[in-house]
Amino acid sequence: MQPGPEFLHQFLGIARETQASGNLIFDAQIAALCAEHGIDEILTNDSDFWRFMQLRVLRLA
Repeated sequence: MQPGPEFLHQFLGIARETQASGNLIFDAQIAALCAEHGIDEILTNDSDFWRFMQLRVLRLA
């Protein structure tokens, strides 16, 4: 997937909403890319993704 025309808008909104900074900026970019492409679930063990309310986090067993 590549960022499209709505990526920057999505990213800035998510970053502000979650007060992302430092290493969380990359996670916010992933969340924005997912939001832009209609993806609402992510499979990860990275607990930082719980802060992105638009994503349902599925944990690896």
